[in-house]
Amino acid sequence: MGRLSWPPSLHAVGDDKEQPGYGPRNDTDTAVTVYLGANCQGPEWRLKAHGQPAKDTLEVRSVRFDAPQTS
Repeated sequence: MGRLSWPPSLHAVGDDKEQPGYGPRNDTDTAVTVYLGANCQGPEWRLKAHGQPAKDTLEVRSVRFDAPQTS
């Protein structure tokens, strides 16, 4: 479990016409991929599970969560 923490800058997820959010942090139990474009398109970056906050220069408009890890 966990959550993907977004700064207050992320107000229009999934809309390429809006300004992107920036500096996400992945507090989930699985890795995520964040994308500059809406609908998980365009440049992408991986964020580790329970990782450090991304730099404010990392802009994001959409995110894809990996499948949860089972033990």
